[in-house]
Amino acid sequence: MPTVSSGGSPRGGTRPDGDAVASGSVAAPDLGTWTPLGLEGVIKRFSPAPFRWWIGGGRALDLHLGRSWRDHGDTDVGVVRSDLRSVYALLSDWDLHVAAAGHLKAWHGEPLDAALHENNVWCRFAPDGPWVLDVTIGDGSDTRWIYRRDMSVQVPWDLAVLWTVEGVPYLAPELQLLFKSEDLRPKDDLDAGEVVPELDARRRSELSRLLAADHPWQRLLGATQESRGGADGLSDDKVVRPMSSVGVLRAMLVMFASGDPSDAAAVVADEYLDHQGLGIGPIRGIDGFAMVVRTSHVAYEHQEISIEDLFGVDDRAVARIRWRGQRHDGAVVDRETIDIIRVADGRAVEHWGARA
Repeated sequence: MPTVSSGGSPRGGTRPDGDAVASGSVAAPDLGTWTPLGLEGVIKRFSPAPFRWWIGGGRALDLHLGRSWRDHGDTDVGVVRSDLRSVYALLSDWDLHVAAAGHLKAWHGEPLDAALHENNVWCRFAPDGPWVLDVTIGDGSDTRWIYRRDMSVQVPWDLAVLWTVEGVPYLAPELQLLFKSEDLRPKDDLDAGEVVPELDARRRSELSRLLAADHPWQRLLGATQESRGGADGLSDDKVVRPMSSVGVLRAMLVMFASGDPSDAAAVVADEYLDHQGLGIGPIRGIDGFAMVVRTSHVAYEHQEISIEDLFGVDDRAVARIRWRGQRHDGAVVDRETIDIIRVADGRAVEHWGARA
């Protein structure tokens, strides 16, 4: 699975390869116009990515609530700075520029320096087109998301990056609002007014803890808590729907593509049974799944995994997957498999697999 100058028209449209872009661009006369790529286009482009990524900005808040209340002038995708070489490999057919301190410079995959505020890569399909995507560069370890503006704020990845039912990763709302809490703009206050009342008690408490005591949103957080009967009043919390079978299989394949199973507990059940295993009998549990993910990478110099087909019905999902790579001994691998999972309560409980 996974392998997803100024100018340009201010109107939305479609790329030659079919990626849809949202209408309603934002003018930035000195740096160029924006016609943001829609979420479907982002998912299509980044689903093959062999690195961790997530939707950020206002669209992340939309995904959490399942609705939108304003237009978005851009589309943000978050990545970790240590993955920039892989980010460039994925997007190198686009026109890429680092946006820092009010200036743009062409980016060809070289390391970017946080000390120079090189935290954004603007992307467009061609040099004469509008900007369509803002890749925001963040920080993180193998186990934790790290807040770029205060490195002491560190959150386990399974709490920092959430997943929609459809398997789309997005930054947790309390962390997205934390980014928005500095240098407030009218749209930031609007977003807080929509999102804070919908946060569960834990997320409200965490956001309140991270904000300054005199921040204007503390009043909103306090009013929301009081209206729900205190921080422990969980009965009115937002109900989180389990991820769909297709979303679970996509998330599992993302881990195979990256070789990083640290999010396994979010999509794999304790009672998980892999009937295919590794040729040594069935594999069981979250730890067993994580072992298979790591093992799949050990023998390879590099590996690329792409989803050729993916569909699901009720508690089952099926994918036709292409695996390509080169082993350390120089042997080239190019094969396809058919993988089936059964899901219960948003987590995989069984897997079957065979060569296509």
